[in-house]
Amino acid sequence: MRHFTLIALFTFNIVQILAREQNVIANGRLMCGSSPAVNVRVSLYDIDTAPDPDDLLDEMFTDIEGEFVVRGSTAEDTDIEPILKVTHDCEDDNKNHQGRRIVTFAIPYSYVTLRGMPHKRFELGTINLETKFHNEERQVPSAKIRRHHYYPRRLNYDNDFDIFDSF
Repeated sequence: MRHFTLIALFTFNIVQILAREQNVIANGRLMCGSSPAVNVRVSLYDIDTAPDPDDLLDEMFTDIEGEFVVRGSTAEDTDIEPILKVTHDCEDDNKNHQGRRIVTFAIPYSYVTLRGMPHKRFELGTINLETKFHNEERQVPSAKIRRHHYYPRRLNYDNDFDIFDSF
C-alpha cells in the first residue's frame, strides 16, 4: 500500500510538471435583429475527452450593447480545445417549453497562448442571434421536482404530560 501511494504521488507530480498553462481570450457583439442582445450568457469552455469533464474557463452576460469579453486559462498536458457557448432566447418560439437555444463557436488553437497573458484575441465579430445555426442545441430545463420532507414529530419530555395518561 505504501508503494502504491508513492507511485501515485510521483505520477501526479510528473503530470503537474508536464501540464502547461494555456490562455485564451475572446470578444464579440451579439445582436437580436437590430437590437443588442442584452444579458445573454457567454461561456468559455475547454472541451475535454471522457472521463475528464469539460472545464468552464470563464462566463459572463453581455452588456447593454450586447458586447462581451471572456478570458480563461487552464493547465493541461495536451492542447486545449476552447469553445464559446452562447445561451439565448432570441427569436425563439419555444421560450417556455424546450429551454434556451445554445450556439457553439470553436476557437482555433492559434489563439491560445502558453503562459502569461493571452497575446492574440479571438474576435467573434457581430453575430445576429436570429440566425438558425446548424449546430444549435437546446438547454434542457431542470425539472421542477416536488420534494416532500418528512420531519418526524419529536415528543416533548419536558412537560409533565404523559401521552399514556389520556387513555
